[in-house]
Amino acid sequence: WHILSLSFVTGLAQAFGGPAYQSLIPSLVHKKHLPNAIALNSIQFNLARVFGPLLAGAALLFGTAACFGLNGLSFVVVIVALMSLHIKHIRPTGQKPMLQEMKGGLAYARSEPSIIALTVLAFLTTFLGLPLLTFLPVFAREIFHGEVSVYTHMMSFSGAGAVVAAR
Repeated sequence: WHILSLSFVTGLAQAFGGPAYQSLIPSLVHKKHLPNAIALNSIQFNLARVFGPLLAGAALLFGTAACFGLNGLSFVVVIVALMSLHIKHIRPTGQKPMLQEMKGGLAYARSEPSIIALTVLAFLTTFLGLPLLTFLPVFAREIFHGEVSVYTHMMSFSGAGAVVAAR
């Protein structure tokens, strides 16, 4: 129940953090470069899924404290990078209540078959794929009878598959 609870809390946090993070992209690049920026953003997340577990596995040789220390340092790098950004403020085009804006967005999404298909695909991959990543440590230990190295390889190959698919 601990893993499921933590997964639920992580999902709640990502429901707010993900859109906030994604909303920065149009502020950082011109409209004509937006598709490439979105693709690059996706690839960088997946590259982190490739190299992160490998680095964590190597850091475990120095103990769990080294893993947490390196993870903390990685956040310092991100904070410094975010603080160095010069973001242009994009003013809202209109001042409608949020509920009305959401209704308009949902009505538009329902009218576009491609958006419906992409939403269903995203839901299915999230609903069926992410729990697999959450339970990979259990698979590595109980099914494959492996240690941390088996888990790091499994996570890295999952990220590598996502990088190849994003191309």
